[in-house]
Amino acid sequence: LMRHFPAELRAAVPPLTSRERRLGKMIGLALIALLVTGPWISTATAFPHEGTINFGSAFAHAFVVSMVFNAVDWLVLDEAWLGGLRPAWVMLPGAEAVPFKFNHLQHARGFVVGSILSAVIAGLVAWAVTL
Repeated sequence: LMRHFPAELRAAVPPLTSRERRLGKMIGLALIALLVTGPWISTATAFPHEGTINFGSAFAHAFVVSMVFNAVDWLVLDEAWLGGLRPAWVMLPGAEAVPFKFNHLQHARGFVVGSILSAVIAGLVAWAVTL
């Protein structure tokens, strides 16, 4: 997760320990699992009484669920919380006093990448649900 911080903040803190790197990987895997299983469970349970689910409906449902997560991540967590409020507990230990410019364009690009990943996830979910 350190790669998501600006270079001036990363330079102000010591390198991650092996325990911190392992914990970061575990959290990352849990987040990826949530990003896939959330839309899958929602889509699989959204049409219980309609018999068969067509690919288009399943794709649209899974895409909307994924995009809600993506939009909240960008607008609420990135732009409002980190870009605007900047709570001290979110800052890296030892880098609280390091000034940095919040890069709004980087986070907007992240939203675009998240949109593409949402479409890929929605396609996989729709394929799995309509088998």
